[in-house]
Amino acid sequence: MQDTVQNDFTNDDGTFRSEPLQKQFAQMYYILHELRNRKNLAPAIVWARQHSQVLETRGSNLEFELCRLYFVCQYLGLDTSDTPVTSDPNGISGPLRAISYAQLAFGNFAARYTREINQLLGSLCFHSNLAQSP
Repeated sequence: MQDTVQNDFTNDDGTFRSEPLQKQFAQMYYILHELRNRKNLAPAIVWARQHSQVLETRGSNLEFELCRLYFVCQYLGLDTSDTPVTSDPNGISGPLRAISYAQLAFGNFAARYTREINQLLGSLCFHSNLAQSP
């Protein structure tokens, strides 16, 4: 692993190349900006999907947690600016959008996070009385 990192950031003569590292920091700051200022999970989810193998090797659940958070936002009818969505252009309510997202996103996690996915989908049964549900 150290050899790979060293090869990524040094030239053949051993001098340090900063361009790849600068690109990674720029991407990281862009993702942080989107999360903090716009409440936009999409760039973080895209990054996590692009690095899913590395994350999984390290035992990280970051990709799933980001997808779970996006599911909850869809379920509650929140858009990226954390305000309620009053009208969906397709006429789909929050729980239906959440189901649609779950079908697309959770397939890759089914083996590892079956219990968590079942809990998320089971919560849909209590949507009409969410405040008093278990």
